[in-house]
Amino acid sequence: MKSVFEAGPEYVMSVITDEVEFMFGDYQDQGIGSSDINACVRAIVHTIGMDHRDVPEVELDMIRTAIHNVLCDLEEAA
Repeated sequence: MKSVFEAGPEYVMSVITDEVEFMFGDYQDQGIGSSDINACVRAIVHTIGMDHRDVPEVELDMIRTAIHNVLCDLEEAA
């Protein structure tokens, strides 16, 4: 299996930030569910150039954690 992070951690984090801002930037009045998070994970992995089925589960979990962190940062900035 290939690693998502072969593209470089800074690049991966920039993709995560961009996708979260795009997908959830206007979700302030709505809830974000696990299916929304999973859709964001798939979009991130696709943007990096991989299929989510080819990514180790531990890396998908790392991406989910990063998504939550970016969401917290967006909420604090609002």
